[in-house]
Amino acid sequence: MRKLFLLVLVISLFVSCNKGDSNSNPTVESNYFPLQTGNYWVYQHYKIDSLGNETDMNKTDSVIIKRDTIINNNQYFILEGTNYPYNGDRWEILDYLRDSSGYLVNANGIIKCSESNFTDTLVSKTEVISEDTLYILTYQMEETGNTIIVPAGEFNAINFKGTVFMPHYKPGIQNPRFMNNYYADGVGKILDTYFFLSSPFISEKRLIRYNIVE
Repeated sequence: MRKLFLLVLVISLFVSCNKGDSNSNPTVESNYFPLQTGNYWVYQHYKIDSLGNETDMNKTDSVIIKRDTIINNNQYFILEGTNYPYNGDRWEILDYLRDSSGYLVNANGIIKCSESNFTDTLVSKTEVISEDTLYILTYQMEETGNTIIVPAGEFNAINFKGTVFMPHYKPGIQNPRFMNNYYADGVGKILDTYFFLSSPFISEKRLIRYNIVE
């Protein structure tokens, strides 16, 4: 069952959706997810209970764009680093990303964010186990309108917001729940949330420092 409860962590990174032809031509550069070799981001993890009390988890993640590569005639930037709790504390390749006309996508065509589409559902997935629906996940862009405060500073941001709905009510567990992925202009991802389906706690990864190559 423990592996089952880890599923919601996995889908935030690897759930697939179709977004045009991966061989589409020249892309436009976005400031919400600056892709340049040498850019890096460092995040601190916090756990938050149902009353809003926060605990520093004493865990940090580092992400750096080490180099780029060509896949299907498109330029992708290679992100390396750690990504607790998805891969423990291992340093490894995390993703291959490019800006596809205002959509942040990886080499599998998975959308991670959009700076312009605040109308459509960008990701939709229903997880079924033994003919029983475990959860329904959708992602849509949201304009927050509020300043997002993290240790690295205060930022205006857009949110690649995931909504997780569980058809079967679990006492003490909020339903639906939300997986926020905030991106700031000229900075990149500044905060994201994750959780276990069986736990009322949520966790946040907050940006503590970064470097964007000019």
